[in-house]
Amino acid sequence: MAATPGLVDLHCSAVTRELGEPAPGSAGTMTHVVLVELPMPWPKNIEDHPLLVGADLSGKKLFGIATTRPATEMHAVISYRAIGAGSTDFHRAERSAPTAEVADFVSATDTWSHQVPTTGDLLVCTHGTHDRCCGQYGTLLHGEVLAQAPTPPTCGVPATLAATGLPPPY
Repeated sequence: MAATPGLVDLHCSAVTRELGEPAPGSAGTMTHVVLVELPMPWPKNIEDHPLLVGADLSGKKLFGIATTRPATEMHAVISYRAIGAGSTDFHRAERSAPTAEVADFVSATDTWSHQVPTTGDLLVCTHGTHDRCCGQYGTLLHGEVLAQAPTPPTCGVPATLAATGLPPPY
């Protein structure tokens, strides 16, 4: 992409190149990831969502899954735990939480029994507020993947897609 004088290119690849960072492996490391299906609109920090008030988020990296379901229905809570320190392999657990209990379910993910997944989840970010590339390219990728998914997504769309039926490794 050609740069226009006076304009800053905020695409993640341009920023990474400008900073001299190696593109592979530039993502953060996490040992416990929790995905929560939440109605929109979302606050700037997903942790401040009204359904998460009182949730114990210590040691957890939280991501929202947009939903098209009414806020009064069940919400998917998906937990991934690293198998060991420094591991890139994760075990998975999923529950459906009633609206009034979402924060409690998120807090309890530390105690859930996690299993080796038999399929993979494909998560596609389309949140352009935090990353311009996600908004531009994630939305396109999301549509293409959704159209070709072997089974329908297990959770909501459009902000994050959890498409099942993909065999490990992810």
